[in-house]
Amino acid sequence: MSARPSDERLAELARRAARRPALAPERERALVERILAATTREDLSRRGDLRLLGAFVRARLRESRVLRLLCWSLAAHLVLVPALIWTFQR
Repeated sequence: MSARPSDERLAELARRAARRPALAPERERALVERILAATTREDLSRRGDLRLLGAFVRARLRESRVLRLLCWSLAAHLVLVPALIWTFQR
């Protein structure tokens, strides 16, 4: 007996997968808006590049709690470490 599923079973799985939406409606809407914003009204200047980069970074920060924690930690270290060094060198 073969471990491979039959052709009928594969066809049924393909039909089920085709009926299921790939994304939730709100995520699909957001994806379409993001693609349209990036492709139809794209600003090709450096300002446009910075806007796309900023949108990408904001999206990643919004989705990742660990990344937000690392950013806050980096900011705190960049502010506090020089202040501590300056305090102890006096």
